[in-house]
Amino acid sequence: MALVVYDQGYPIKTPVSALFKPRGVDELTEPRRSASLPGSDDIARDEAHALEQAFVNAERQHARRRLPSAPDNPDSPTTYESVSRFSGPERRKRGLTAQQLLVAPVYTTTLQATLRSAANLMREHGVHHLVITDDERRPLGLISETDILPHGEDSMLPVSEAYQQQIVVAALDTELSVLANTFVNYPIRAIPVVDADEHLVGIITRSDLLRLLINNARVESWA
Repeated sequence: MALVVYDQGYPIKTPVSALFKPRGVDELTEPRRSASLPGSDDIARDEAHALEQAFVNAERQHARRRLPSAPDNPDSPTTYESVSRFSGPERRKRGLTAQQLLVAPVYTTTLQATLRSAANLMREHGVHHLVITDDERRPLGLISETDILPHGEDSMLPVSEAYQQQIVVAALDTELSVLANTFVNYPIRAIPVVDADEHLVGIITRSDLLRLLINNARVESWA
């Protein structure tokens, strides 16, 4: 699974593009950018590619350092088997994944909780999103400060009246390029991450990804 749309806790086959309005649609009403300067989204896309490529290069160097020295018998099958693990068509280029980027623990709430309690939880932990989960920690939706604002931070309405029922969810092996393209192209600011059993294990926000890119993370330590 790369990215899947969840509707009230259930994965659906509807593509992201069918549910979320692309960012490019609004560009017609925005001031024209200078042709000589790249936009922030262009920079984010380029940095994501550069970061992923740096990880691949670091991984290759790490693999070469770990190759065993050749034994006395050059015809030994051990030599071929060791080298083949790092070369040939079966060696696929890998990049950063959601498992390496996610933030945990994830702060959660329930559909029955009040907007006031959700707002207090966000403020207490300095976060902007909460994942709504069921008793088995399956993601049912998201609620953000923006969702609460129209009702007021002291509202006693339940979260079920204001939460985002349709959300994009990532698997642990979802690659950085997929996450970056989603944040760049759609008005999505947080993506929960689930394991193989669809249990919530982390979250990645647009701010987390941009902070990683801006800080030029030392990806060689992850190889």
